[in-house]
Amino acid sequence: MKKIIIFLVALAILGGCSGVPKKQYTRAEWLDITSRTYEGTSAGDVFSDIETIFKMADEEDVTFVHTENSIIVDRKISMYLVIAYVSGFYRWHISVHEKEGRVIVSSHVESFLNGSSGAMVGNTYIPSSSGGSGGAPVTNVDSYKLFWSRLDFLQGKSAKWYTCEGYMKHKNVDKKGYEYSSWDGPEDLCLNVSDNVPE
Repeated sequence: MKKIIIFLVALAILGGCSGVPKKQYTRAEWLDITSRTYEGTSAGDVFSDIETIFKMADEEDVTFVHTENSIIVDRKISMYLVIAYVSGFYRWHISVHEKEGRVIVSSHVESFLNGSSGAMVGNTYIPSSSGGSGGAPVTNVDSYKLFWSRLDFLQGKSAKWYTCEGYMKHKNVDKKGYEYSSWDGPEDLCLNVSDNVPE
C-alpha cells in the first residue's frame, strides 16, 4: 500500500499542472492567457522563435511537427522518484496566423504521463504496479506566462529572458526567504531541463 501511495504522489506532482485549475477561468480569460498578437513580424519568424524557446529548454528531448499554420512540440520526460518511475511527454499545440499585418499566436499544452511503482534490485528497476494519464490539459497559467515572456523577448518586445529560476523568483519576490526548486515552476518548461539562455 505504501508503494502505491508514493507512486500516486509522484504522479500527482508531475501532473500538478493538469486537472482542475485552482481558479475556474472564463472563456475570455483563457483566450487572454493562451493567445497573443504581434506586430512588425512574420509567421515564419514566430515559428523560428518558438523552436528556439523549446531548444533552449531541453533540445535533446523535444521534437517538432509542422503544419501550414501550426507547430506541435513534444518534450519527453522520465525520472525515478524514490520507488516510482514516471515517463511521458508534454505536448504544446501552437497555431500561428497572419491577419491584416499582425501575427496571431494561440497555444495550449497537454500532459501525457505514465508511471509505475516498484523497487530497485541492484541496478535493475522492478515495477509492481502502473498507471498514468493521457491528454490531460495543463491549467497552470505559469506555463503560458513563461512561454509568452520568452516569445516576447525573442520578438524584441521585452528586454529580459526569464530562466525558470528567474521567473519563479520574480513571481515570489514578496515571499521572504523563498528558495527556488525546479518543482516550483511549470513542469512542462522547467522540470528536468537545461534551461539555457539564447545568446
